[in-house]
Amino acid sequence: MTWAAWKRIKPFLAKQEDDWMMAGPGRVFFLSPEGRLSTWFWDSYLELSQMVGVFLMCKKTGALDLAVEHSVVDTITDKNFWRSVMEEAGVRVPMEIGRFDHGEVRINKDFAVKGTDLVCKVSDSYLGIGDKFLEAKEVQSIDNLKRIAKGSEDWKGKQVLLLEWMRPKESLGVHSLDIVTIITEAGPKVLSVLYWGECTGASSHTAKGGYCVDIESEMILSPARFYSPYFSKQPGKLVGTKLPGLKTAVDMSLRAHALAHKKQAWLMMIGWDCMFTKKDGEVVFFEGNFAASRIHRRITFSPLHAYRFLRSYF
Repeated sequence: MTWAAWKRIKPFLAKQEDDWMMAGPGRVFFLSPEGRLSTWFWDSYLELSQMVGVFLMCKKTGALDLAVEHSVVDTITDKNFWRSVMEEAGVRVPMEIGRFDHGEVRINKDFAVKGTDLVCKVSDSYLGIGDKFLEAKEVQSIDNLKRIAKGSEDWKGKQVLLLEWMRPKESLGVHSLDIVTIITEAGPKVLSVLYWGECTGASSHTAKGGYCVDIESEMILSPARFYSPYFSKQPGKLVGTKLPGLKTAVDMSLRAHALAHKKQAWLMMIGWDCMFTKKDGEVVFFEGNFAASRIHRRITFSPLHAYRFLRSYF
C-alpha cells in the first residue's frame, strides 16, 4: 500500500518514469476507478496481488527467480518462444511474412509485401505496445516498410515480427478469447475463459466488454465486471452469445501448455490469446503469455477461490 501511494505522489516530486501498466493500448485492464481512496486500494491490490500470485503458483518449481523476472520482462518467453511452442503443438498461428531486425527488413521467400495486410508485433513487448496494423495500400514495397519502421519509436533496437493480418468472424467482429491454463498434479487444466469484445479498433485492447464464458455450453454467461474498474459498469449486451468451436480452442491451449511446461518448468500458468476467424470452425492463436498479470484476478475472484488456490499450491 505504501508503494501504491508513492506511485501517485512520485510524479510531483521527480520526473515520472513510464508505468508499464499504462504504456500501451492494454491499459484498459489496469485503469483506476474514480476517487482517490478507491484508486489507492486498486493500486495496492495490483502491486501486491500480482507478486503474491506468482509466488503462490511458482514457488515449488525451483525457478521462482525466473518466474518473478518474467512477470516484468520476457527474456525467454518472447513471441518467438510462444510461436514455436504453438507450432509444435499443432496450433494455428498467423503466418510470418517477414521480420524487421536491426534496421533491416527481411521478407520470407514465399511471400511478397505488396498486396499483403500486416500485423506488426515487437517480439518482447506486451499489452499492444509497438503493435501496428498495416493495410496493403500502406505497404507497397520494402522501402515503404523501412520508412514506417524508422519512424516507429517503439521499434528502435527491437525485433519486430511481420505477420499476416487475420480477420475475425464477421458476426463477432474484433474480439479475443482469453484462456488461462494452469499446471495441476493431473497436468494442464483450464482455469477460465474470458471473451473480450465490443471493440472499437483493430485489436481487442479496444474492448468495451469483457465476459465469462462457459466451456461446456460454449456460451457467454455473464459480464466479467470483477476484472477491473473499467469493465465494472458494462451493460453485458453479449450474454447468451454462442461460441461454437470454443472447446477446440481450449484443447489446443492445454496441448500447448503441456509442451511449454516441459521447456520451462516455472510456466505454471499461461494466458492464451486467440480468436475465431472468417473460416468456419477455425481458431487462430496470436500468442501465449506468462499469466502473472492474469492469475491473481482469478485467485481473488472470491474468498472460496482464494482458499482453494492456497490449499492447492501453498
